[in-house]
Amino acid sequence: MGCSPSFPLVYQPIAYEPQDRFSDTGQYKGPAVEREVNAQLSFFHVLHTHFWETFIQERQRRLKAKEKFLSADVTELKQMFPLWSEEEISDLKLRFQMLDLNSDGLLDEREIDSLLDDLGDTSSPEERRKYFVECDSDGSDGIDFIEFLQVIYHYHQNDVDEGEKSKIDRLFTRGIEEQARKIQRLSVKQQIEAGVF
Repeated sequence: MGCSPSFPLVYQPIAYEPQDRFSDTGQYKGPAVEREVNAQLSFFHVLHTHFWETFIQERQRRLKAKEKFLSADVTELKQMFPLWSEEEISDLKLRFQMLDLNSDGLLDEREIDSLLDDLGDTSSPEERRKYFVECDSDGSDGIDFIEFLQVIYHYHQNDVDEGEKSKIDRLFTRGIEEQARKIQRLSVKQQIEAGVF
């Protein structure tokens, strides 16, 4: 007779429905199970959306701040801060860029704390937080470029004693030098990964 099978072969049909929608005998359980599955899926969707919502908002805020920093026009800033020349504003933009460790267009508390720690500042975390909140005029939990310029401009414009002005100048000058030294110590690969180039 050869190699042909003597019994009929039955192939199981391909099912695109989950097995929990059918009973043990293969009968469809009905719309109640569909509603239960949809409720589970919608609960998962709500949970998933709620979990990622804060991350998405934070990312959008940082992208907006970065765009604001990149699109800052020096001639417009010159009108806002008339005591400075365009070269001085460009220099401050470079300083801000060096202080912004993660290149998101904001100086957050962690970056300010890191800078102050590198400079040997011994102020308490409460004092740092108070000063940070004063500088963050829009309450965005980050000092953007305009707020940075406003703080520096305030110290240069008002009757702040020369010792205080020199401290601020030294702070940013030394901070830039420290950042430049850190970057010089990195390999080219590390600089590329850090987004320096």
